[in-house]
Amino acid sequence: MEAKSQKNDATVRTRRAIVNLLKQEGAMDSKELSTRLGVSAMAIRQHLYALQSERLVTYQEEPRPMGRPAKLW
Repeated sequence: MEAKSQKNDATVRTRRAIVNLLKQEGAMDSKELSTRLGVSAMAIRQHLYALQSERLVTYQEEPRPMGRPAKLW
């Protein structure tokens, strides 16, 4: 049970760090968040989608010269 509690604590800390960074620095994509927080881009995206479902973050799509538009959170 303690391992699950530690995982939940880490999740809360990471999500809090994401929200705080976005508040302080403004919108950025998951790659930038990943670099700044030292967490994989996939993990950042999972946290962002969870935060979005809790209505704590939103995103806007920004067109790129090639490929898909970037999601700025």
